[in-house]
Amino acid sequence: MRLTHTYLATTAAWRPGDNRTYAHGYEPDAAHLGPLLPPGMPPGTSFAGLSHEDHVDTTGINPSWAWAAGAVVSTAADWARFDTALMSGELLPPAQLRQMRTTVPEDPAAPEATRYGLGLEEVRTPCGTVWGHTGGIPGYASQNYTDSTGHRTVAILTSTVFGLSEPKVAARYRPLVDAAVCRMLGKPVPGTATQSTALPG
Repeated sequence: MRLTHTYLATTAAWRPGDNRTYAHGYEPDAAHLGPLLPPGMPPGTSFAGLSHEDHVDTTGINPSWAWAAGAVVSTAADWARFDTALMSGELLPPAQLRQMRTTVPEDPAAPEATRYGLGLEEVRTPCGTVWGHTGGIPGYASQNYTDSTGHRTVAILTSTVFGLSEPKVAARYRPLVDAAVCRMLGKPVPGTATQSTALPG
């Protein structure tokens, strides 16, 4: 599939921080992280890294501890290539793709929200249902989606995970994702009166 910029960080030999290659990741410092953590976390919990105003540069954290859940290092272009190959039927036989797309609710209390199959999320948005996956590790988060045929794709990449839970950021992040998906599907962005032009996948 020519995923030329995707690899699995499996050892401590992985070295991030090359400004020509990697975006730096940031998380809130201890004072700002505390309110975003689950109850019971020790006071002062924070990430290792250089301080940068009220954030910590987490770029140097070795992602191999997360194995495939977080140690897959990739790019938006490679994800688009993979999603297109998967959902168009190029990658798997039809029966296997049907199994991946057989989903159950992630939250039984909200069965119409995000559903999960075999490594594939089915996400309901204001502009329609999309397929794909999310990813997250300290300093980095991604949402990668495609339409049901793999013809259109979109990636939303951020240089923080916990920072997305900050109230002001959270209030703006969901509309941003919805707008990106709507543009991808060629539908009007919620809250606007104009028709958006679909971005090429």
